[in-house]
Formats: sequence, C-alpha cells, structure tokens
Amino acid sequence: MSNLKVPNLRREVERAQGAGGIKFERKAEWFAADIATKYPDNKTNGSVHDKYIDILHKASEYRTKEENQTHQRELEKRQYILRRALLEYKQIVKDNDAVSGFFSLSKVESRVEDELRDAFVELVKFMSKTMCLRHDDFVSGVHEAARVKDYFQILDQLDAKVHDKFKQNTVVGCPEIARIACDLTGIPASWFIIQDRKERYMKLKQQLLKRMFDKTREIEIIVQALLRSKTAGRPLGMFLFVGPNRVGKAELIRAIAGELYDDEDRLVLIDMSKYAEANSVSGLVDSITRTVKTMPCSVLLFDRIEMAHSSVIDTLSSVLRARENGVIDFQNTLIIITLSDYVGAIRFRELPKLVDDVIAVELPFDLKDCSRILLREWAFQRTKSNIEGNRPAVIICPSKSALIEMERNAGGCTVKKLERWMEEKVFSVLSKIVSEYDDDNGDGVAENIIIYIDKEEQTGELSFNFE
Repeated sequence: MSNLKVPNLRREVERAQGAGGIKFERKAEWFAADIATKYPDNKTNGSVHDKYIDILHKASEYRTKEENQTHQRELEKRQYILRRALLEYKQIVKDNDAVSGFFSLSKVESRVEDELRDAFVELVKFMSKTMCLRHDDFVSGVHEAARVKDYFQILDQLDAKVHDKFKQNTVVGCPEIARIACDLTGIPASWFIIQDRKERYMKLKQQLLKRMFDKTREIEIIVQALLRSKTAGRPLGMFLFVGPNRVGKAELIRAIAGELYDDEDRLVLIDMSKYAEANSVSGLVDSITRTVKTMPCSVLLFDRIEMAHSSVIDTLSSVLRARENGVIDFQNTLIIITLSDYVGAIRFRELPKLVDDVIAVELPFDLKDCSRILLREWAFQRTKSNIEGNRPAVIICPSKSALIEMERNAGGCTVKKLERWMEEKVFSVLSKIVSEYDDDNGDGVAENIIIYIDKEEQTGELSFNFE
C-alpha cells in the first residue's frame, strides 16, 4: 500500500467537487491510490499525489458528465438484442404453427427462445439498476409480461415508466475508478474489478456460452487452456482455429475480445495474405511489435495463415522468443491463428507445436441455420455503422420458407456457395433498402428498421418488406 495520506487528499478533492455533491467510497479512494502507485506510467502527470487527485477528479467527472451517455448506449444495445430475439421467436412460432403434425426445431431455433429469455432478464436488471422507475408498477408489469411471454408489452411498459433520465448517482465507487484506470493504463476495467485469474476466465466461459450458438466444445478447450497457462511473459493463450469460412470462427473470436477485454475493438486482425512473398515476411515483425506495444491487452489474430509464405512460422517463433529478451511483452495478449483446412497445415508442420491447442471449428448447423446467422451478422455490422451515424439499428426477420429457399439456392452444398449467393441476391437488396430508408428519413432517426424476408407463393422469389 502506498504512503499516500488518502483521507487528507480525499477532503481536498471533495472540496473541489463540493458543488456537485460528489462523494467517494472509502474503498474507491484506496483503489485510486493503488492505481497511482502501481501504475506510475499512466497518462496522468506530476507526483504520485498529483496522479491520485487526478484519478479522483476524472472519476467524478465521468460520474457527473459521461455516465448517462454510457448507460444510454448500453440500454440501446440491450433493447436491440431483445427486439431481435423477440421478432425471430415470433416468426419461428408462426412458421411452426402453420405446420400440421409433428415438427422439430433446429439447434438455432431452439436457442432463440433461450436468448429471448436471457435478453429479457438482462434488460430488466439493467433498467432496475440504472433508471428511474415506478417500482411497484414496474415489478407487476415485469411479472405479467413474463407470465404470458408478451415481451413487446414489457418493452412498451418499460419505456412508459422511465422518467426520461437515468438515476443521478453522486457516489463514486470502484467501477468508476476502474473505468478511469482503463483509460489511463489500457488495462480492461473488468480486470481491475475481477483480479483473480480463475474467476475472470470462468466468467468468460459463462458469457461466451450465452453468446455463441453450439460452440460449447470450443469454448471449453479455450478456457481450460487459459487456466493452465501460467508462464510469465508468455501470451495468455495461443490457439490455432481450423475450419472453413462462415463456420463461426470470426464470431467466436470477436466474442472472446468483447468478453475478455470488455471491447470487441480490442481485436487486432493481421491479414496473412499480405505476407505471401518471402521478402514481405520481415514486415510482420514490425506489425506485431507495433500492435502489442500500443494495445497489449488485445486479441492478436493472424488470419488465413495458409496465404502466407512458409517462412512465416520461423518469424512467429522468433517474435515469441523475443519476449524472453524483454523486447515484446505478450503477457496480456491472446494470440489466435486461423487456417481454412488441415491440408494447408502440411506447409506449416511446426504450427501445432507453437500453440496451446488446435481447435477444429466445425459447422454445427444446417444451411438454413447458417442463413439465419449470416443475416444476423450482416445486420449487426450494419447496425454498428448506423449507430455511429445516428441512424436506426437494423433487424432482419426471415421466415422459414425464406431460409429454405436460401438453402436451396446454395445447392445444399457449402457455406461458401451460400454466402456468394446471399451476397448477390440478398445482401445487395438489404443494402439498398437500408440506404434508401436512411436517405428518406435523414439523421437523428430513433428506433429500428425491421426487414421481413419471405418467399412469395406464386413466383417462388424472396420478398422484402420493412417497417
């Protein structure tokens, strides 16, 4: 523990923040002192005492100015996930009700109802914690909606009971200090809150299982390898993901970045096709060094290694050995290498020796499920760019007949063929619909654009309708 006289400094900061009525929890004060002393190279200036005061000032400013914006973004994200799951679930029920006799749900269809329930619970918990709600009406409304599974009703009720603002909390605790510590050090905020490595990885496992469709085996392998890895200076983990495109590798890797490092933007992709020539491989060292130094807490993804020159393995090995000489510090970095198939591994015989585990990422779904996942992925990426431009989120709701038609046009063959067909016949239409909607409505449009995809009975073609 530092020799900072925390109570005296705290009173000084409280006087400076007195107009806002900010108070600091005692454990938050000591947490800030810990950050000031253990991370002297953080972005604050001056002595340790100055750094301590600066951290508390920044935390109080976040509490009074920035927290509402953060809560609003989180609220919109949770509402989007719930509405998407709800629309898909209602369409699945409608499709199956139309089928006489026995029917069974696919793996993805079965998971949608679980996702809907989880999204509902998470949204209610978040709003109860952060928003001004009439508690009695809120609780009764939640119970009624859950009983009849009318989640649209609960969304409407929640919107009606919000007093146009989040709770104004004047107490600065450890979560606020952790957010500031993240900004100052680059270390994820959750790592400060959950410092026990085993607890952190078990939470990662729990969150990944919620997010990912039928990737239990892959997630279990990853988490067990992370728990085993204890060598100082070594990456958190090194994995080789083997599998063709669109079997869930990218989605799983993005989820790992988001859950382990709190932010999907902490995924750094290195396209190995850029290192196909022998004389280009040397540039890989500079790229790795620069990335790890600027963002040490990240997933470093070497994508499509089969596209690189065969000498790339020697280069990667030399870079990893550089950690022993203190040149590069990988201890907070997770490294993932992707390979399209085992045939490509013939050129890289030493690759399995370089990693902790080789994980075969397989296609666990039929092509109908793949079509649904591809539509979700397209909508997610479009929503991400739309929100940055203050435009509506995009939700796509396909009928079962539409998904069957997509599978038929892929010839019942590969995901790659399905993706090519959807790029030409589906995504191009969706892009046009969303762009025209944006142009017609301009900036500042709230809510969502919901696009329904069905199959016309007479023509057999796909139809696109939106609201």
